[in-house]
This record gives sequence, C-alpha cells and structure tokens, in this order.
Amino acid sequence: SARSDLESGQAHATQAIAAVQRGEYLEASASFATAADDFEAASQSLSTPWATAGSAVPVLAQNRRAVADLSTRAASASTALAGALAVVDPDQLRLEGGQVDLDVLAILRDPFQTIRDELVALDESIDAIDSPWLLAPVSARLDELRSDVAESQPGLDSAVEAVALAPRLLGSEGERRYFIAVTTPAEARGIAGFMGNWFELSASDGQLSIVRSGRTLDLNQAGGDNRRVTGPDEWL
Repeated sequence: SARSDLESGQAHATQAIAAVQRGEYLEASASFATAADDFEAASQSLSTPWATAGSAVPVLAQNRRAVADLSTRAASASTALAGALAVVDPDQLRLEGGQVDLDVLAILRDPFQTIRDELVALDESIDAIDSPWLLAPVSARLDELRSDVAESQPGLDSAVEAVALAPRLLGSEGERRYFIAVTTPAEARGIAGFMGNWFELSASDGQLSIVRSGRTLDLNQAGGDNRRVTGPDEWL
C-alpha cells in the first residue's frame, strides 16, 4: 500500500532536484511539495498497526523500518526544501540601471544554505538506513535517490559560495576594479582566442560601471620600454 506513494515521492523528488540544477526554483518548490505529500502518505501507511506488527519478523522488520524512516525523513526534508526554494527568485538579481541589489543577495543566502543542508541530511539518512538486509527493490530505490542527491551537491556548493562571496565581489566593502578582456575565437590565442577589445569595470556597493575601454593596441603601446606585467602565476 505504501509502494505507489514511495515511487511517486521519489519521482517528484527527482524532478525537483533536476529543476534545481536548471535554476527553475519555483518548479522545484512545487515538485518538492508534492513529494512531501507522497512521502507523508507512505509514512502513514507504514505506521498502521498491521504494518508495525512486521517489526517482529526478521528481514521484513529491517525493510519496513528502513522505508518508514526514509519516508519520514524525506517528507520532512521535502517540506523544508519546498519552503526554501519558494523564496529564491533569480529575477530579483537582474541589473536595474547598472545596479545589483545587495540586500537581495543577503536574503538568498539562508535559503540556499537550507537547501544544501537539507539535501546533505537526506543523504546521511539514506546512508544510515542502508543495510545488507534490504531487499533489492528497496535498496535500488535508495541507490537512485542517493545518486540524485549526490549529483546536486557540487552545484549547490557553488551556489552557496557564490551567494556568500557576491556582495564583496560587487563592492560591498569598497570599490573593486576588474579588467575584462573581450576575445574572439576567430583567431586562436592560447585557449581564449584573440583579444581585440578590453574594458575596466568598477563595482561599488552593487553599482557596475565601465571606467574606460579600448583596443589591444592601446595596451601594446602603453608604458614604453619599461613595462612589467604582474599578477598571479597562473594568469601570467
């Protein structure tokens, strides 16, 4: 009786994780909300008196407990994920008059951290209930869910780090200057193509502006014979 709800919950959770990876956060929120309902229904089926009676039967007991624990944990995680994703709106980060709203970035930090933490906790829950006693259908479902969660981790780690670093990169602690090389693959140079144009970008408290720009010739002719380029070894 719990099987259809479990399969539906897993399917919706998989859809939600895929939507997170695409950046479709509202779609992911809706899918996680549906998954939470599915997992909760499965958890209730596994908590009925006749189901809990299976706790006294070897092998059956391990499988019932594993699936019941996973259903409860997955329902809780899916509910938390749905709530966190509902407030993530990438459209809020669009430039308006060359300005990025740093307050919006601060608002996004906690939801992204919650999303990452909940998926990590779900992955740990799967590891905790995994057992050689589990039957193949149960074990296979766990492996599939574990794989989906693992695939989402690198992107979420990057998102959490990016949201944390972005305010400083955008000048929240003082003006930042960036040299931007505009390249074309029409003429190959190293791995980036030929640099025909460049510009210097200023970022101050989220306000972006081009300070100056020019052609490669300007740089080649600047500084006379005593020019010395400095910077990180990898860049040099």
